[in-house]
This record gives sequence, C-alpha cells and structure tokens, in this order.
Amino acid sequence: MNEEIKKEHKQIIDEWFINGFNGTINKNYGSKYYVYFLIDSYNNEIFYIGKGKNKRAENHVSEYKKGIISNHKKYQRIGNILSNKNKVLIHIYKNQLNEHDALRIEKQLIQNYKSKITNSQSGTLSKQEATIIWAKEIKQKMIPFHIWKLIKKRTNFEKELYYKQLNLLNNLISKKLTWD
Repeated sequence: MNEEIKKEHKQIIDEWFINGFNGTINKNYGSKYYVYFLIDSYNNEIFYIGKGKNKRAENHVSEYKKGIISNHKKYQRIGNILSNKNKVLIHIYKNQLNEHDALRIEKQLIQNYKSKITNSQSGTLSKQEATIIWAKEIKQKMIPFHIWKLIKKRTNFEKELYYKQLNLLNNLISKKLTWD
C-alpha cells in the first residue's frame, strides 16, 4: 500500500474516531470484496473492522444471537449494544475490491487502530498468502537434491518429479503462480 493511500485511510478513520460517525450508512456490498466497520449506534464508535464478501458484515449479530462466538471482545460489545436496545450499524468503507486489496486495507486499518477496536487478529491471510507460507514450509523440509539422490539410487522419473515439485514451490513463493 503506498503512503498516499495509508495517509487517506488514517485521516478518514482519525476523523471518525475524533468527530464521531457522520450519519451516512453505506451498505452497498457489491459483488466483490469490501472492507467494513461495525459501529455502536449509541456513541457512533467503530468497534470492529473487517473484510467480507456478500453479506458477511451482517452475520456478526446473527452469529451472536446463535451463540457462535469467535471473538469474545467483539461479541461482548455486540451483546452490550443489543441489551441496551441500540443497534450495530454497518458502514462499508471501501467496496468492489479483489481479496488481496481488501486484506491489505483491512490489515492496515486494524494495525493503525488496534487499541480502539475489538479485533483479535490483525487481519486474515488470503489464500495466496497462506499458500506461500505452506510452500516455504514444505520447501524447507525437502531434503536437498545432492543428499536426496545419495540416499538411494533414483530413477530419472523420480528426479524429474523432485524438480517439478521444487519448481512449483518456487513459483508459489515468488508469486509467479497466483490466483484470487
């Protein structure tokens, strides 16, 4: 994320925390990923920042009501809001994003405001980020070729498979092989 975008995000959220919610709720989910805020209607404070697709932002209250608790601080806050007969408001901060950009924005916002929100993690990993971590772990566990071939005599087919696996892992790690 470039510095200009970071500055824009920080300014918008700083104004929100200092001046409060401006009254416009944007629930335009769109068909792609989005970054959203959960807001306490009593004091207009943002208490959670997330990324989602479809109606993910709306699921937090229904999960609370069903007893599905993945983040105790967030669900305690939702419980307090609802028990005081207030509402959990949703504001779509930015929409029409691909997963990678949504994760990047979400992580940056959470990082900047982690002391003021109930998020327990600094954003989730995309499929690609998780795959890169997995590929690095597998590659690290691989026996180096010069040792591997000495353990027992290898056929040309086995050697070819070894190199194909190594090439695939390297392409995943270097992001030559990508997906959304």
